[in-house]
Amino acid sequence: MQDHLAHVRATVEARWDVARGRLHQRLDRLREAVEQAAARHRALLEAARFDDAGDPAALWQRTVAYRGEVRETVLRPLREHFASSVLGEAIGQVVADLLDEWSTLPEALPAVMTVPEPPGLFRPQPDDPAVHRVRKRWVLARREARRRLRRLSNGARRLVRRPPQPLPARSTDVPLQRLVAYHVQVRLPALLEPAHEVLQNQAACVAARIEAGIVAWGRDFLKAERKLDRAAFHRPPLPDWPGFGPAEPPADPTPEVSEAAGTGAMPAGGEARARAEVLTVVEQAEALEQAARAFQRVLETALGEVAPPELSGPLQEAAAHLAEDVQRGGTFLLDLRKRQLPEDRPPVQARLEERWQRWATWHEQVVHRLDLMQVLIALRQVLETEEAGLLKRTAALTLQPVFQRFAPVIERLQQAAREVEAACDAAVAGGPVGVLRDTISRVQAGTVRYMQQTLDSVTALVQADRVLDQPGEEEEVRVHRYVEQLPERLTLHSPPKPPITRVDPRGPVLRLEVRTIAAEALAVPLPQQLREPAQAFRAALLAVWGETEQLQHIVQYNLEAALDELAHLEGGKDEAPAPDARAAEAQTAEVASKSPDRLASVRELGRDGLQRAAQLLGELPQGLYAPWTALCEAAFAAFSGEWDVLRLRIQSTDLMEQRWAGMRVQMARRLRVFWRDVREQGERRLKEAGRYLHLGRRQARRLIQRGQSAVGVLSQTDDAQQDTISAITNLEDLLAGLPLVYRKLFAFEPVQVPSLMEGRGRDLVRVRAHYTRWRQQQAGALVLALPLGSGRTSLLNVLRQTVFEEADVRVLSLDERLSHPDQLAVRLAAVLGVDVTRPTLEGLERYLRNRPAGDRPLVCMIDNLEHLLLQRPGGIQLMERVLIFFSRTDRHVYWVATVAGHAWHFLERTASAASGLVTAYRPAPLNRESLQAILINRHRRSGMPLRFAPPRDPSPLLRQRLRRARTDEEQQAVLREEYFDRLYRLSGQNIMLALYYWLRSTDFEVEQGALVIHPPRPLDFGFLTTFDLARAFTLKAFLIHNTLTLEEHNLIFRLNEEQGTFLLESLLNQRIIRPVPTTPAQAVDPYGPILPGVRYRISPLLVHPVTEHLRLRHIVYQG
Repeated sequence: MQDHLAHVRATVEARWDVARGRLHQRLDRLREAVEQAAARHRALLEAARFDDAGDPAALWQRTVAYRGEVRETVLRPLREHFASSVLGEAIGQVVADLLDEWSTLPEALPAVMTVPEPPGLFRPQPDDPAVHRVRKRWVLARREARRRLRRLSNGARRLVRRPPQPLPARSTDVPLQRLVAYHVQVRLPALLEPAHEVLQNQAACVAARIEAGIVAWGRDFLKAERKLDRAAFHRPPLPDWPGFGPAEPPADPTPEVSEAAGTGAMPAGGEARARAEVLTVVEQAEALEQAARAFQRVLETALGEVAPPELSGPLQEAAAHLAEDVQRGGTFLLDLRKRQLPEDRPPVQARLEERWQRWATWHEQVVHRLDLMQVLIALRQVLETEEAGLLKRTAALTLQPVFQRFAPVIERLQQAAREVEAACDAAVAGGPVGVLRDTISRVQAGTVRYMQQTLDSVTALVQADRVLDQPGEEEEVRVHRYVEQLPERLTLHSPPKPPITRVDPRGPVLRLEVRTIAAEALAVPLPQQLREPAQAFRAALLAVWGETEQLQHIVQYNLEAALDELAHLEGGKDEAPAPDARAAEAQTAEVASKSPDRLASVRELGRDGLQRAAQLLGELPQGLYAPWTALCEAAFAAFSGEWDVLRLRIQSTDLMEQRWAGMRVQMARRLRVFWRDVREQGERRLKEAGRYLHLGRRQARRLIQRGQSAVGVLSQTDDAQQDTISAITNLEDLLAGLPLVYRKLFAFEPVQVPSLMEGRGRDLVRVRAHYTRWRQQQAGALVLALPLGSGRTSLLNVLRQTVFEEADVRVLSLDERLSHPDQLAVRLAAVLGVDVTRPTLEGLERYLRNRPAGDRPLVCMIDNLEHLLLQRPGGIQLMERVLIFFSRTDRHVYWVATVAGHAWHFLERTASAASGLVTAYRPAPLNRESLQAILINRHRRSGMPLRFAPPRDPSPLLRQRLRRARTDEEQQAVLREEYFDRLYRLSGQNIMLALYYWLRSTDFEVEQGALVIHPPRPLDFGFLTTFDLARAFTLKAFLIHNTLTLEEHNLIFRLNEEQGTFLLESLLNQRIIRPVPTTPAQAVDPYGPILPGVRYRISPLLVHPVTEHLRLRHIVYQG
C-alpha cells in the first residue's frame, strides 16, 4: 500500500514539474517577444531624433519612418506572437493535459486492497464527531467482549489440554483505485484552479499593459503627428523654375521696417509668425517624443512578475489527505458518499476549461486590438501614399509638360535672339543687308515652326484634362479596394487603466465594424472634394497654354516688323545681288550712311522681341503656383479629413463614445453639405419651374395641333414628319461626311472597349459585388433590366472584359422569339458545349448539376431575354420555366441576362413568384454628367480641339450668363453646360440618339481645323401625337417584346392578317419600325412591304421619343 501511495505521489509531482516547465517555456517566449519589441523600439526612438526640430520636413520624414517601422518591427511581431502562442488557451491546455495525465493514474492500481488495520484506528479523538465517538466506543466494547470470551474459551481449552486459539487478525478492504481517482479528479484539480487563475491573470496583465500602452501611443502619437503634418510635406519635387514659388517680400523695405531695424526693434509681421511656427513645431516634436518614450516605458515594465506558482506544499498536503483516506478506507470512518466521483466530467475541470476558454477569448481580443492599430497605421500609410501619388501624377501630367516644353522653347528664343543680334552686328560693321534679311527670315520661320510644334500640341492639354476632370478617382478606387480587404469586424475590450494588477476577462466588449466605419469615413468622393480647386488649376493651366499662342504672335509680329524695316532700308524692294563683292560693299556702305537708325530699330524689334517672348514664357508658369498650391492644400485637407474621421471613429474605446464620435462626424459632414444642398435645391427649383413652363407650352401647342387636326389645317406637322423621316433615312449620308476617326469613334455599334463605357461604374461595382457573393454561394442568377437603346449589349461586352475577365464566359444572344423550352435548350447546349442528341432543359439541369467544377467559374450571359415571352395567354410560361431553370442551376453557372425594362415590369406584374427566383437589378439611369462623359470621352480620342458655338437666338437667361462670363473659358463652360443640358432633354436614356444629335451638331470646316459644336437641332416628333390607340399600343408591344413578327403581333392583339399588316405597314412607311435580320445571311429590304416571318423593331433613334410619347399618354409607366 505504501509503495502505491509513494508511486502516486511521485508521479503527481513529476508530471507537475513537467507541466511547470512547459508553462515556463510559454512565459519565456512571451518575455523574449516583449524584450525584443522593447529593444527594437528603443533603436527606433533613437533613430527618430524627435529632439531635433530644426528642419520640420526632415522631422516629418523621420516621424513617418518611425511610425512605419513601429508597425513592421514592433506591432507586427507582437501580434504574431500573441496570435501564434494563444497564451490563454496554451496555459489552459497545459493544465488540461496535466489533469488528463493525472486522471490515468488509478488505472494501474488495484481496485481493492486488504491491509492490516492500523493500530489505534478506533481510538477516540477530541475532534471526532459525536457519532464517530459513539461508534468507536461500541467497536472497542465489542472487541473487548470478544477478547474476554476468547480468553475464557482458551482457559477451558487448557483445562481439557487443547491448544488455545489466538485472536483473529484484524484487516480492512481499502478501495484504493476509487480513492486515488477521487484524489486526482477532484482534490488535485481544486488545487490547480486558483494556481491556473493566478497564472492566467499574470499573463493577461502583461498583455493588458502592452495593450494599454499601444492604445495610449496610438492616441497621443498619432494626434501629435497629425498636428505636425503639413501639405508642403506631401508635394512632389518640381524643377527649380524662376518665380515658381511663394511670393517673396519686396526688396526695398518700407520706412516702418527700416526704422524698426535701425532701433533694434523686431518687425511685427513675418518674423513673429516664423517664431510662432518654430515654437509650434518644437511643441509637437516634444509631444511625439513623450508619446514614444511612454510607449518605451510600457514595453520595458510590462513583464513584471510572471512565473508559474509553486505547488509543492499543497501537493504534499493533498498526498497526506490521500494517505488519511487510505488509512480510514473500508471503515465507517470514511464515508464513501463524500468521495463520490463525477458521473461525466469533474466540475472543477469543467470550470477550468470554461475559464481558460474565456481567457483565450480575451487574448484573442488583444490580437484584435493589435490588428486594429495595424489597420489604423496602414490606412494612414495608404492615404499618404495615394495623396503623394495623386499629386505626383497630377504634376507629371500638368506641370512637368509645362516645364519640359517651355525650357527648350526659351533656349531656342534666346538662341534666335543671339543670332539676330550677331547678324545686326555684322550689318552695322558693314556686312551685306541681304544676309541680315535672310537670317531674320530663317529665324522667323524656324522659331515659329518650332513653337507651334512644341507649344501647340494638344497632348499636354488632353493629359491635363484627363487627370483634372475627375481628380483622385483612381486613388479613391484603390483606397476603397484596400478598404474592402480590411477585416469586417473586430471584437475589442476596454483596456484597463494603469496600474494594471488584475484583469477581468468577463468585462464588456465592443464589436467594431472596421470595414463599415472606413467606408463611411470615405463616403464623400475625392473628385467631389477636389473638383473646385482642380478646375481652378485646370483653368490656370489652360490660360498658360493659351498665352503661348499670343507669344507666337509676338514673335511673328516683331520679326515681320524687323523685315519691314529692312525693306524700308533697302528702298522698299528686293534688290538683286551685286555682281561682285566690291559692289556689294559699296552698296551696304551707301545704305548704312543713308539711315543710321534703321539697323538699331531692326535690332530692337528682332532681338528685343525674341528676348521679351522668352521672358514672358518664363514668367507664365508663375501663375500656376497659387492654384497648384491650392490643389495641394485641398488634397491634403481631403485625405487628412478622411484620416481624422477614421482615427476618431476607430480609436473609440466604448460603444457610447463610438456613437458620439460617429454623430459628431455626421453632424459636421451634414453641416458642410447643408449649404451646398440649399444652393442645389434653389437651382433645381428654378430648373423645375422652367421645365414646367416648357411643359405647359408644349401641352398648349399639342392642344392647338389637335384642334387644327380636327378642322383639317394640320400641314406643319406633316412637313415636320417628312423632315424627321428624311433625317433618319439619311443617316448613312451623315456618317459618310465625317472623318474616318470620327466614324469609328461614333459608330452606332455596341461598345467593345471598356474605356469608352462611361456612366456605368456603379453598375459594374454592383455586378461585381453580386458576382462575388455568388462565388461565395450567397446569390443566384442576375437579370439586368434596362430600357431599349440604353447600351445593354455594350454593358455585357464590358462585363466580359472586366468583371468576368478570369471566368469561362459563354454568350447567347436571342435574336428571335422562342416558344418552346426545347428550342432554348438547343441553343444553350450549343453555347455550353453539351453534346446531346435532343437537349432539354431537364437534361441540361442534370448535366450542370453533375458537371465537375473547372478551374474557372462558368458564366453564361444571355442577351435579349424578352424574346422568351409573348404578351398573350400562356405567353410567359417559357420565361417562368427559364427562371426556374436558372434557380436550379445557379450553384454551378452564374447566369447573367439582360431584358427590356418594360418586359420585366410586365413579368413582375403577371408572374411575381417567378420573377422572385432571380436577382433583378435595374441600373441607375444615365444622368446628364454621364451622357457628357460618354461624348467627351469619345471625342478626346480624336485629338481635335473642341469649341462650342453660341446659339443664334439665345434665351434671356443664357444671354445673361454669357455676359457674366469674363473669359473665353468661362463662356465655353456656359455654352458646354447649356449644350449638354439640352442634349440630355432631347435624348434621355437613348445613347444612340445622343450620338446622332452630337454628329448633327458638328462642324469640321470652321476655326482652323477645330471642331465646332453648334446647338443641337432637335427633330420634331410631334407627329407621334396623331397616332390612334391601335398604333400606340402596337408601339407599346414593341417596347415590351423588342422585336415582333406579323404573326406575333396578330396573336397579341387577336387581329387577322389584313388588320395586322395595315397597322405595321403604316408604322413602316413612317420609318417608326424597321426590319431586323435574325442571321447575318438574311437579307431584308428596309423599304419593302410587311412580310410574314420577318422581324421588326422600333428604329433605335426613335425609342426615346416613342417612350416619352407613350408615357405622356399614360400607356407606359416604368421600364
